[in-house]
Amino acid sequence: MSDIRGSGPPQRKLRLELRHARTSAGFSQRQVADALEWSLSKVVRIEQGAVGVSITDLRALLHHYGISDREVVDDLLDLARKRSESRWWEQHTKDLSPALIQLIELEDVATLIRQYQGHIVPGMLQTEDVVRAVISSYPGESTWIEQTIKIRLRRQHILDDEKREFVYILDESTLRRVLGPPELMSAQYRRLFELNDRPNVSISVIPFTSGSHKAMQGSYTVLETPVGYADDDVESAVLIQGPLRDSIIRRDANRISEYIEAFAQLEHMAIRLDKWEGKNTLV
Repeated sequence: MSDIRGSGPPQRKLRLELRHARTSAGFSQRQVADALEWSLSKVVRIEQGAVGVSITDLRALLHHYGISDREVVDDLLDLARKRSESRWWEQHTKDLSPALIQLIELEDVATLIRQYQGHIVPGMLQTEDVVRAVISSYPGESTWIEQTIKIRLRRQHILDDEKREFVYILDESTLRRVLGPPELMSAQYRRLFELNDRPNVSISVIPFTSGSHKAMQGSYTVLETPVGYADDDVESAVLIQGPLRDSIIRRDANRISEYIEAFAQLEHMAIRLDKWEGKNTLV
């Protein structure tokens, strides 16, 4: 067995360990499925991290792979329990679109998140009052709106992880858009400056005077995942935000590279929030 005390989210470590255990035992995924009377898709999805694995199923897998060392078994069971605890969004799947579920899963493991936003303060940076003002404008039942607000606020917790890096580039229009009364906007601006002071968060502005640029057609986010997270060589994904729905690019290295290069160009144009002359004109 490989070292399961290494770094990384529990779900990533667990799925890598299970795949390593299976291949070391000389089994194919089909052979495991047949032996345990499971569907092939169940084995595949467990190893991909797309679904959780129960303690009972994990014990069955370990027994089939011939893993009986008490310390190794206990460590893997602990990973399974931690994985279940960390995937908080699974209890809200009925309230989330498939694209949002995929985004949250990527956010959960991403080591670097870069976002360009051209229309509104990014959801991850919004105060609770702004989150409420924005989401309350969406069509939907009040219970759905309240649940969506809670989910967005919960997603913001990843900003507290100083082992990750967050880079935000905002068009000046995102800061000029009035989303509520002056006190609401003042609180939002204070939050942006407070977040920008964190060592793992960078917020920059592209002033109106900068002219045109490649990203003017829409906002997007690049999420860089750990090596080995995906089953291919692509270690990043791109979320493209549309007016009605969002889409995610995976397993297309060329297209993803285009967005990364465009972001690098934006960084050359952008000015750090605390250095931006327009900061003194905010409400």
